Formats: sequence, C-alpha cells, structure tokens
Amino acid sequence: DRLAPGGMLLLETYLLAQRDLGWGPTNEEYLLRPGELPGLVAPLDVIHCREVFEPVDSQRWRAVASVVAQKR
Repeated sequence: DRLAPGGMLLLETYLLAQRDLGWGPTNEEYLLRPGELPGLVAPLDVIHCREVFEPVDSQRWRAVASVVAQKR
C-alpha cells in the first residue's frame, strides 16, 4: 500500500541456508525458505528475483534472496 502506482521495491534478505554458514542471522523469523520471496511481495509484479550463495570475503559466503518488483 505504501508504493505509488509504478513504484519499485528492491529487497534483499537472508535465506534459511545462512544458518548453516555459521554467521549472520539464525532466527527463522528473519530467514526465508527457497522460493518464498516472490510470494511475499505479491501482488507486485516481480521484475527480477534471485537466490544465491555469494562470497562476502575470502573466508565467508552468504545465502541471500533478492527481488525487484513493481506496483501496477
């Protein structure tokens, strides 16, 4: 409701798999399951969505989900 028509939402958050990487958030209330993010931004139109394991530095990785969505 906070977005104007044509407004864009950009969001990135951690996946549940982050717990297994030994750092970052561990509370399930703040971690998403695979494939969960697009449903959470509905009814916005998803323009791009990704789920990745990516390096943070030479010793740590992070498991994140990102979305770009637009309100009609």
